[in-house]
Amino acid sequence: MLGSFVTKSQASAVGEPFVREVVVVGQSGTPESWADLMALIREDWERHRRDSSKPGFRAIAVYRLGRWQRYTQANRLWSRPARKAFALVVRFLSRFVRNHYGIELPVTASIGRRLHIPHHGAIVIHRRATIGPDCTIRQGVTIGSAANTRSERPPVIGASVNIGAGAMVLGEVTIGDNVRIGPNVVVLRSVPAGATVFAAPARVIHPPESAASTPTDEHSAGDSVTETVTGLPKAVPEG
Repeated sequence: MLGSFVTKSQASAVGEPFVREVVVVGQSGTPESWADLMALIREDWERHRRDSSKPGFRAIAVYRLGRWQRYTQANRLWSRPARKAFALVVRFLSRFVRNHYGIELPVTASIGRRLHIPHHGAIVIHRRATIGPDCTIRQGVTIGSAANTRSERPPVIGASVNIGAGAMVLGEVTIGDNVRIGPNVVVLRSVPAGATVFAAPARVIHPPESAASTPTDEHSAGDSVTETVTGLPKAVPEG
């Protein structure tokens, strides 16, 4: 069940090997009962400041519902007509979230508990991506493939990862726990736990001095298009 945890001592007691994964038992976003589904949605609701009108919460709630639908489909908990009707409802809601809020959150992705999406718009998650619990994803984030091939492993995001606006995590990369990724960063390599990744700061281009931009004769005025400041055109004469 969703509320149970498997520790190293418990695994050794039953003679099973203990393997630590990014999404461990007890932190998975897949409900196995109606109570699990309600517990997951309530946690997401509290993470979004108990505001059910937030697009981020609505997107995650539809995702949780889709995971529950897949579980009922795989285990044939309901009748066939009921499962088909439920699948159509989930499909409609997923398309609404994608087209209306700009959040593409496939139910085939593995997303942990308490995901926070504070701002919506242009968020794309790979259909086979793995995201750990307590992560934050902001607007304009892409978590996807780099080569766009079926054999490529999608990104794996650890627990409590904070991803800034406009960032991209692409390819077969693993992001460790408690990593901070700044805005507009393109991550193509794995990042160790606890690290911070930021892009280069913006370059400031100062405007030219007024004296230098004043033409001295007719010929210099016509040649002003050749004058540059830090590699950029200074002026382009009209006509």
